[in-house]
Amino acid sequence: MIGGSAGSIQPLKTIVNGLPGSLPAAVMVVLHLPAEYPSLLPEILQRETELRVGFAHPDEKLRAGHVYVAPPDQHLELGKDRLRLHHGPRENRHRPAIDVLFRTAARCHGKQVTGVLLSGILDDGAAGIWAVQQAGGLTIVQDPQDAAHPDMPLAALEWIRPDRVLPAAKIGAQIAAWAANGRSSEHGAESSAQESEHAMASQENIEAESDARISGRPSPIACPECHGVLWEVESLPKPMFRCRVGHSYSLETLNCELSLATEGALWASLRILSEKAAIIDRMASRESGPRLRYLNEQLETFNQHIETLKQVITNLNIRQPRKTQRRPPAEAEKPEGTE
Repeated sequence: MIGGSAGSIQPLKTIVNGLPGSLPAAVMVVLHLPAEYPSLLPEILQRETELRVGFAHPDEKLRAGHVYVAPPDQHLELGKDRLRLHHGPRENRHRPAIDVLFRTAARCHGKQVTGVLLSGILDDGAAGIWAVQQAGGLTIVQDPQDAAHPDMPLAALEWIRPDRVLPAAKIGAQIAAWAANGRSSEHGAESSAQESEHAMASQENIEAESDARISGRPSPIACPECHGVLWEVESLPKPMFRCRVGHSYSLETLNCELSLATEGALWASLRILSEKAAIIDRMASRESGPRLRYLNEQLETFNQHIETLKQVITNLNIRQPRKTQRRPPAEAEKPEGTE
């Protein structure tokens, strides 16, 4: 399984180019693709590999030597031997979301799974690759120094110590070597992945879920998308939040969403104040005497508020700085050929 976002198409091309046509495994890919436009990603990847590449289809049976790409605007899940697609709630602002694929694959296949996380902004995939490792699966994180956008690799390194931290040029060969050798990891934490999967409930039980059944505790924060109560998920190493219908956020993504909401609310307030001032000005043009003086005083007050709010919006810095490119912790790197 390979997950990526901004800056990950070129690394993904490099990886599939390094996979042999006789690869004895299936490859699933989730990239954050815009829902508004058709995607040519399968065609792009097919030019790089002898493996058969295409969009995943509902209830499609897994076959070795195939690369299955998540279609735009659909979550890709992995069952026992088949793929599932659904238009479920966004996770970390995305559909498809990397966490959804990694989490369901870890639950159903445990040590047979290899999770690869590539370049991207924010931190989708960090919780998912943690679930893979907890299930005993193998994990590879693209070297942040090699990533066009190091946020996602760096976030993953805050969640786990991966089996490998590699540049994209070495990831394909590593996957092929593991697949050829039938190598399994020895994390020995399969039960933990099941607990994390129950905590981050899958689409299968979202519709029947009630507040009382959500694992965790209610937070004072509303879901930015549906405005329901967000519950803080328990049994995860870092804070994660989900609402009753299944929208899910990390702290960093939630902060980004609330920043956007803050800016939107301020612009809406400015619009309403400007409309109010226009109405008062219109009313004043039809009055005289004491009533005119009263309306002019109101108009001056509202104009002052408008100028103040413009200054607030101009000076407000709600954008968060990107993670800096730095070398991953030394203990996260392992020499080639070692356990």
